[in-house]
Formats: sequence, C-alpha cells, structure tokens
Amino acid sequence: MILKPIIFLDMDGVLFDFVAAFGKVLNIPDIEERLTPGVRNIAPQIGMTKDEMWEKISLHGSSFWQEMPEYPWFHELVDLVEDYSSEWYILSSPARSSDSLKGKLESLKRMFGERFRRYILTPNKRLLAGRNRILIDDYERHCEEFENNGGKAILFPRQWNSHHGMANDPMNYTKTTLAKIIEGTLSE
Repeated sequence: MILKPIIFLDMDGVLFDFVAAFGKVLNIPDIEERLTPGVRNIAPQIGMTKDEMWEKISLHGSSFWQEMPEYPWFHELVDLVEDYSSEWYILSSPARSSDSLKGKLESLKRMFGERFRRYILTPNKRLLAGRNRILIDDYERHCEEFENNGGKAILFPRQWNSHHGMANDPMNYTKTTLAKIIEGTLSE
C-alpha cells in the first residue's frame, strides 16, 4: 500500500512575510535588502537586541501577526502541496508573545476562511517528523531537527538562510525538491 505524504507548511518566512511586517513596524520598507545573506538574526543587523525587537513587535499585539502580508506565491505553494497530498497542515512556531497565537489564527482565517482547522502551533516541529512526513520551512534548525527525527524537509529559500542564492525564485527550488522527495518516498 502506498501512503500519501503528510506535508507541513511553515507560516512566517514561507507563506507570510514576517520581515516586511517588521519593517513596517520600524518604518524601514526595504528591510530585507539590508539583511546580510545567510544571516537569520535580524535584530543586530538593524542595531537592536532580540529583546528590543520582540518588544517592538509586542507593542502591536495580535494585529502584527494578523495583518502580516502573504507572499505572492502563497496560493501557488498551497496548491502545490494540495496536488501532492490531501493531508497537509500549517505548522508554525508561536512567538514569545501569546498575541502571536491569536494573530496567526486570524491570519489563517483571513486566507482560508472561518472553518479552517489545518494548523498546528508548536515550537517543537520535530515531534511531528516521521516516515512519509515532509516539512517546508525557512529555518534550517527546524529542517535539520525534522530530518534527524525521521522526516524529510525542504529548506525554503529565503534571504536569511543558506539557500539565499535562490531567494528570488523559491518556488522553482521547492517544486523540484518536493517532486524528488515524493518520488523517493513513494518508491520506498
């Protein structure tokens, strides 16, 4: 019996533009262009500590997360995942503030409708790893932990990770890599 994969999609940095939302908070519209390729920690690159960065975000409460813009490839990526599996979920790590939970859920309702329930919010994504399970995430540590726990992962190309050279066209890499993983998974 061939099992269809379960696919998990990260929110921030994959479907929703956290960096642009943070740039809006700071009134820095070109914030992503100021980031050093391959460096994840935004705060020191703009002269802040992590605590200062999270304080600025917390001042906006759940609206920071709720109003986060989706990337132009949002629907294309969701459609791609749906083409490969009827069982897929948004898998997102909540931020320091509990406001992120409420805001993220509101964002999902905005994009998918009130009845959308395909989400899991946890900082421990590795716990969902296993055979025929695939994570698409922009954070290298999450991808590594997921793979170390028996899953497959695709590091979604973004300016702040090691695939930054493909950040202008992350969908091409993701389509190709997902197809290879699915072919390999289904032939096991």
